Amino acid sequence: DLDKWSFYTFAKRCDEMEDAVVEGKSTTERRHMCNLYLDGQEEAYTYINKLLEIYNCSLNFSSGKIYITQDAPKDSVMIFTNSNVSEEAFSYSVVPKTTRITACSVDYLDERDNYMKKTEYVEDPDGVVKYGYSHVNVPGLGVTRRGEAHRLAWHKILTRQIENEIITFKAGLEASYLRIGDVIQIVDNNKIANHSGGKVSKVINSTEIEIDIPASLLSTVSSVYIEVPVKSDDMDDTSDSSEIASRRSPQYKEYAIAARNGFELTLGAPLDSSIKAGFNWIIKDNASDKIKPKEYKVENLKEVSELTYEITALEYIREKFDDIDASTSSKDGINLDEREYYGHTIVV
Repeated sequence: DLDKWSFYTFAKRCDEMEDAVVEGKSTTERRHMCNLYLDGQEEAYTYINKLLEIYNCSLNFSSGKIYITQDAPKDSVMIFTNSNVSEEAFSYSVVPKTTRITACSVDYLDERDNYMKKTEYVEDPDGVVKYGYSHVNVPGLGVTRRGEAHRLAWHKILTRQIENEIITFKAGLEASYLRIGDVIQIVDNNKIANHSGGKVSKVINSTEIEIDIPASLLSTVSSVYIEVPVKSDDMDDTSDSSEIASRRSPQYKEYAIAARNGFELTLGAPLDSSIKAGFNWIIKDNASDKIKPKEYKVENLKEVSELTYEITALEYIREKFDDIDASTSSKDGINLDEREYYGHTIVV
């Protein structure tokens, strides 16, 4: 009943080497290790979930298989815009400010000091100024290295601080492809300055399509994503780790724009043969107007009626992972850069 390749992907990320400063010397260490001694009885499923929380993971169930989901860098798998969701469109909410974390302490057993119990304390001064002091304590089950405890603390702080927008929407049959932990890209035309996503009105030939807005509105856009249904391999089709990439295939492809005329786009490569009128498209990036799709991570998925699915997703900021990994690479700790703004044009 286990999707073993999801466990393999998780284990592979845990084994990646990270820079760390140990006792003033630069070295490397695995991102995560588990050194654990159990001296009491507890329900296995409950204890496993407690342990996975240390690795920012959860267990989920889909298509008859138990799979593991980790908060980690991953490619998006699907695109959504106002054209392929219900008439209610997108609904937004924000995680309460009272849940923001500005300080975190992680208890761990120091392997370099005869496994003495110690606490790694991390505080975000800028966050304290913005949100006030809010501290949590994390019992670091299986953690025996200060560097891992330090990265874990920063993960808790950054996740609660910068990933705080929640989006909810309903979609049709294509949403059944999703599962918890998937990353999706969304263009909400009601929230941005220029129309940046819609439907393919007509496939003219192998390199030309007609879209539902004047192509001149995409004059500063170099590429678009177009919906392309791609079959994903199931576990029986995957014979070794080299084939993992095709297990959660993105349901879209990128096409460069070669020319624009009226409502028509000429693309720089032949279209996939499966693309038809009615398929969705969104821009990849509009740097001049500061517009691009926003990424979210699926938190909940349920079928609310026949062939209608409701998706709840949380803002996904992939830059945070580099900041977390870099937090142990120098004595100065983490150095966060201000994120670039994408959304409405701000008139000063």
